[in-house]
Amino acid sequence: MNEKPTTILNAVSIGINAYETLADIKSPGSIEGVFDNSFYIKVGENELLRVIKYNEYISASSIVIYLEDADFSFKSLGITKGMEVVTQENSLLIGNKFVFNDIHNIKKWMPPELPEFSSVKGLETIMLNLRILRDTIYTSPSRDGLVPLLENVELMGSIDLFLKPQNEGFIEKARPGIERTMWGLFSYDVKAVKESTKSIIGLGPGLTPSCDDFLAGLILSLKIGNEILKGNGHDDEEYFNNVANTIYENASDKTTVFSLNMLRESCEGVCPLAVLDLIYSLLTKDPNDVANHSKVLIKMGETSGADLAIGIFYGIRFLISRLENLEVIDAAD
Repeated sequence: MNEKPTTILNAVSIGINAYETLADIKSPGSIEGVFDNSFYIKVGENELLRVIKYNEYISASSIVIYLEDADFSFKSLGITKGMEVVTQENSLLIGNKFVFNDIHNIKKWMPPELPEFSSVKGLETIMLNLRILRDTIYTSPSRDGLVPLLENVELMGSIDLFLKPQNEGFIEKARPGIERTMWGLFSYDVKAVKESTKSIIGLGPGLTPSCDDFLAGLILSLKIGNEILKGNGHDDEEYFNNVANTIYENASDKTTVFSLNMLRESCEGVCPLAVLDLIYSLLTKDPNDVANHSKVLIKMGETSGADLAIGIFYGIRFLISRLENLEVIDAAD
């Protein structure tokens, strides 16, 4: 007789992609990793589903569970890497010790609809929104990620950073690659982007290294921002798809499995709600909304939220600067 599961995991919402994957799972999955605020279920060769605590960070490929103690760590729950994940009737079983009951009745989550171009703010408001985002990033309590790089570029300027001697460390290794990546973007040179990102993929602290978070934020802001701004007649969808796919291909053997999954999803436009809210608000909302959404994102993980936000900052700034007819944006305010 099989041992009955001893712990029920109370799922409150499930991303639509995660639901469709689990509802149609053909062979057992497995636990890929367990961390304080999340754990990952591997399904098939490449797909990772993320189980998390907070609704603000739900995505199409994640599941949010309710925990009475918000400070509770998944590491202490007893779920371990390698545990088998299977469906049994309507339930999802993990190692025959944990169960999600009736996954079909869990609230399904879909990303919010893309804002209409008519809601896009004027150039002056968008630039103010970017300054609000930048200033909020500076409040991040961690300086282990890319926040010091953004501070240095804004305070010193990129020319000084290249010409003046800098301290050794992670930031100094990341800076040239990030600068060259942005120059490649401005030059519409996918080959240059490919070469420059080779030096930064997998670089930095974290489960998803800081530079990978930056690149994910950059990809998402370019692809999603371009979709919102299509109404001005300037569409670079093919170019941004090529850039995104090139970055993902570069990452295939240079970073963690979790980061590789994040970059793959970024190419598909899949990301946490907090990321979508911030990108939407930068282009279509007022500074107060931007400040609120920025604060939510930078609280995600130790450094990931701030590093994602920096990538979004660079991406939206690029989108605005490359537009040939800014009057179209001004007219939409």
